Amino acid sequence: MKKIIILLTMILVLSSFASAVPTLQIAMEKDIRQTAHKLKGENLSDTVYRVQNYLEDNIKYQYFWYARGFAATWYQKLGDCTDKAELAMIMYDELNITARISWGYVKIKDYGWYEIPHAWIEYYDDTEWINYELSIGMIQKVNKIREPYK
Repeated sequence: MKKIIILLTMILVLSSFASAVPTLQIAMEKDIRQTAHKLKGENLSDTVYRVQNYLEDNIKYQYFWYARGFAATWYQKLGDCTDKAELAMIMYDELNITARISWGYVKIKDYGWYEIPHAWIEYYDDTEWINYELSIGMIQKVNKIREPYK
């Protein structure tokens, strides 16, 4: 009987936690969207630049081997290139900026040349797609010689 009570208590606790996760995501997304309006610049390139600077200054770069999601990144102020790109996409969506996440590799030189997976943003300026780097800290951290995107 005691084991059943403990099991039921655990189920109750876990189910209440699981129901709180979507609420947390909704709250985090609302905060991200409100922050986006504070970053709106005088024109498109100014706004894109402000978003990049905000993410660089406020989200510390740390590589993760798994998908963390935008809410955890925003809450912990910690994320990798994909996490920052997801945050930027939410902000750009709020500001009606046409953008997309691109994935590929960045070549770096540390102890010889090698490639690591990387994500960045491309935004559309009414004539062409423009690559925009959101993880300057990562590029500089790993010694920073990078080939052009292909």
